[in-house]
Amino acid sequence: CLFFLAFLAIFTLGFWLMIFLALVAPYWASSYVFQRIKEFIFEIIVNEKWVTIEKGTTIGKKRLIKFEPLIVKDLRFTIVDSKDIPLISELGLYKSSE
Repeated sequence: CLFFLAFLAIFTLGFWLMIFLALVAPYWASSYVFQRIKEFIFEIIVNEKWVTIEKGTTIGKKRLIKFEPLIVKDLRFTIVDSKDIPLISELGLYKSSE
């Protein structure tokens, strides 16, 4: 009977550990991995001058920066401060239908 209770306790502990590792741990890890940038500046050249469009503190998977339609010659995305080595997988410009 004591062996069965010990087995049941270990099995239950294993179950909750599995739930923790499957659901909670990835959330903690993703917040560390994806939120590396502390401060950034997004600028474009308009009439041969750099114009700041956005200064921000965090970026995420689907961060959108909206501004009025302009003719853009160049753009500059500057990471001012970060927690770790920043990882930028994609940066794009899109014309909105609105």
